[in-house]
Amino acid sequence: MVTELNLNIRSDGYVKVEDLLKLNMRAFANIPLRSQTVDDIKEVAFVTSFFTFVHC
Repeated sequence: MVTELNLNIRSDGYVKVEDLLKLNMRAFANIPLRSQTVDDIKEVAFVTSFFTFVHC
């Protein structure tokens, strides 16, 4: 799927978040990826990791 979307895979196997946010796709909540920012993604990652730690 990565090649179909013309995403550049880094040597460590990751794809840049900026590249993902440029895609004409929608997130889980049917929100366009293009309407999100890197800061939005960082906030979700922080909150998710916090609640995962709290609930362990």
